[in-house]
Amino acid sequence: SLRISLELCMGAMKATSGSIMLLSDGGELHIAAHEGLSEEHVSGFNQILGEGIAGWVAQSGEALLLTDRDPNPNFTGVKQITDAVCIPIKDENGVIGVLNLNERQEGNGFEHSSLDFLGPVALQIGMALSRARLHEKIAREKEKSTAIVESMGESLCVRAPDRTILFANSAHKEIFGEDCEGNHCYELYVGRGKICRGCPLDRCFETGETVRRSHFVLDRLG
Repeated sequence: SLRISLELCMGAMKATSGSIMLLSDGGELHIAAHEGLSEEHVSGFNQILGEGIAGWVAQSGEALLLTDRDPNPNFTGVKQITDAVCIPIKDENGVIGVLNLNERQEGNGFEHSSLDFLGPVALQIGMALSRARLHEKIAREKEKSTAIVESMGESLCVRAPDRTILFANSAHKEIFGEDCEGNHCYELYVGRGKICRGCPLDRCFETGETVRRSHFVLDRLG
């Protein structure tokens, strides 16, 4: 999770506080995970792309080091921050958020080497987020497709090239039984021990064309 990723980064860099902010479709950064920050500070906090430190990093795609020894001229009007890093979180399409770490517990504070260490870490966080979002999208699409198929009154199933029934909707299971998935269609439909001669699925799998054909099969009652 993002919280665990943040805690690992903070532990490795000995930071006293930090946050991960994600970029919304509307171009605003919102805090998705935080540690060491008061709820009053983070509650309802959003930052517009291009504004403030995190907004600048998200827009530019460049990591930022803020120290009293190396002040950044872009933020002279911002509340003085003397020890912090802000790293862009990217996936294959660009910036999707930022990683913020503040004030190291010991030593001389963050250095340029901190950016070298955190850059690849932020990239891994970005790729993990991208994969998680893809999995969520696939799950939603699968759920949507399944709902549509289940709502159909007609019997429908999906079969593999070896004729194994991979999926059957409720109407199909009502005719051929709840355990029809995993069986071969030729065994279930016509009681044969091998693929039927002239099976229309041969042409379908070979050419990718839609094949229409009517034939009689046996239901679970024979």
